[in-house]
Amino acid sequence: MSYEEKGTWAFLAASVAVYLAYVVIVLTRAADPITETPYQWPLLWSIAACVVVAVVLRVLIEVVRPSESHRSDSRDREIARLGVLRSWGFLIAAALAAMGMSLAEVAHFWIANVLYLGFVLQAVTGAVVGLVAYRRGF
Repeated sequence: MSYEEKGTWAFLAASVAVYLAYVVIVLTRAADPITETPYQWPLLWSIAACVVVAVVLRVLIEVVRPSESHRSDSRDREIARLGVLRSWGFLIAAALAAMGMSLAEVAHFWIANVLYLGFVLQAVTGAVVGLVAYRRGF
């Protein structure tokens, strides 16, 4: 398994785990109505935590199973490009949904969470596409 593929696994695991933790935290603190739930700090902390968790996981993976090389080759770059191209639609859809919600004056809670979900879906889909490409070729 290449260095980049290991990093993709770490990023995928971190993205899913941290987003699920965010959802659990927000739902356990849910107010009535849910739009009054304090979500801002958990959202910001979860974004920072995702970066930290991904880096820590990548380091741990490298300690347990060191890679022969830490350099990206043309295949790694093409796989990363493919992942971005195939997953970008989620982020665009979330941005358009957030824009529509903003124009409709929907509560900030929903707009922020739609954007965050879009980022997570884009990250997860890009990672999955990349991992499939690593395993099956492209």
